[in-house]
Amino acid sequence: MAKQAIRRREASAGELRDLAREENDLIKKRFLQTMAQIVCIPHVKFHALWASDFAVTLINRIHPGDLDAVGKERQIQIELLENIL
Repeated sequence: MAKQAIRRREASAGELRDLAREENDLIKKRFLQTMAQIVCIPHVKFHALWASDFAVTLINRIHPGDLDAVGKERQIQIELLENIL
């Protein structure tokens, strides 16, 4: 069972990385890369948290000081994770 779960996570992460490679929009590309990181290594929670914070850092650089934009990013992350996992 555990090996199958790992294979499913690796396959999901691979699909997300493929989508990221094809994506031209930098924000979407970084988000997809972040989600691939989270899906690939759920057992390493620190890395997953780091990956989600990477996306928030990107939002902060695009929209400095805009807490609404950060909140929207977090909500998108939550919704995508619910759909992926």
